[in-house]
Amino acid sequence: MSRIVLVRHGPVACDRPFLPDREQFVAFCAAYEKSGLAPGDPQPGLAALCEGMRLLASPAPRARRSALRLAPEGDWLFAPIFREEAMVPPVLPGRWPLPLWLAAARGRELWSGGAAAQREALRRRAEQAARMLADHAPCLLVGHGWFNRALGAALIRQGFRADGPAHASGPWSARAYRPA
Repeated sequence: MSRIVLVRHGPVACDRPFLPDREQFVAFCAAYEKSGLAPGDPQPGLAALCEGMRLLASPAPRARRSALRLAPEGDWLFAPIFREEAMVPPVLPGRWPLPLWLAAARGRELWSGGAAAQREALRRRAEQAARMLADHAPCLLVGHGWFNRALGAALIRQGFRADGPAHASGPWSARAYRPA
């Protein structure tokens, strides 16, 4: 086992509605899934982490473009197992700030009917992805905030320890894991 770095994709080039209703939130989620990156470079030093690492990424447009911006000449493996969890829009009447819609959509996964099965499916996929990363280590993965958190927890269960603070949700945020 060796070092594994999980990186969240860069900033997404997608208009964010301020007070969307449900229909606008659904449209935003669809646009977000198809969007590429906003202009801007990765955090200083992030590209240097790619040196000597096996490079993996989610095939989602924002992750794919982030990977290629991070290491344009890199030999990237784009694997569907690293995709983000699907956003399930809640049924809420009226207009609400976008962060509330996002929190309600993620929170819905925790308490809705079938939530236990959904959480278990996420945990199993994260465990499988963690084994794949361990097999490819040392490696760097460009993925997504929600799934990277589940993946980090799976790595810890499989004997890794996290370096630094908890996963951030901002663009280009990164966290490294090492064998315990």
